[in-house]
This record gives sequence, C-alpha cells and structure tokens, in this order.
Amino acid sequence: MSKVILPKGEMDPECISLCEALNDLPGISTFESCQGHGRHPFWIFFKASSLQDLLPIVVCINRDSDWCLKLQDSYAGDDFSHIVTLLLEGPTNKPNCGNEFALTIRQEFLDD
Repeated sequence: MSKVILPKGEMDPECISLCEALNDLPGISTFESCQGHGRHPFWIFFKASSLQDLLPIVVCINRDSDWCLKLQDSYAGDDFSHIVTLLLEGPTNKPNCGNEFALTIRQEFLDD
C-alpha cells in the first residue's frame, strides 16, 4: 500500500496523527477531518476497501467508549454520485483524544 501524503498545512493539527494511523491501516483511506473546535465532535471521514478492513478500528472503538463509527451518505466525483462513506466520531472538546486513539491503533495493529 502506498503512503498517503497528507496536506498538513490545511489540517487541524489535532487530526494529523490519527489520520496518519488510519491511513497506515490496510484498506483505509481518510479524506476529511475536523477536531471539532469545541463546537462539535472530533470527525474523521474515510473509506474502507472491505468490511474486514474496519476490524482494527472497531476493536479500538470497543476499548474506548468516547469513539463511534457511523455510516454517512455523500455525493462524490465529477457526476456527484451518491455513495456511502464512514465517519469515525470522537468526543467534543477533549484535548489530545485524536493522539490517544492513534496511539491505541498503532500499539495494537501497526507497531512491530
């Protein structure tokens, strides 16, 4: 799997480590994120190649009740096709939550 290059200058700094960890999982590709700014939950929108590719994320969510996985309908592409995307939603106004969740993913599924 090729390494995804993230536009870090355009991202909320709090989202970078979690997006990197998710993109390092096989079959996962993030495309939008927001740390919430104290007004809404932490959001990472992504795609998965298969349901099985979601297993590491689901395992980590089961260990941390601040996070959940949601299905979203979206419009994408030049023809604005209606598609299903995934939303990893975290807590509102909880400092460092993205880094903590990223660390859990790395420790459980990515680090040797």
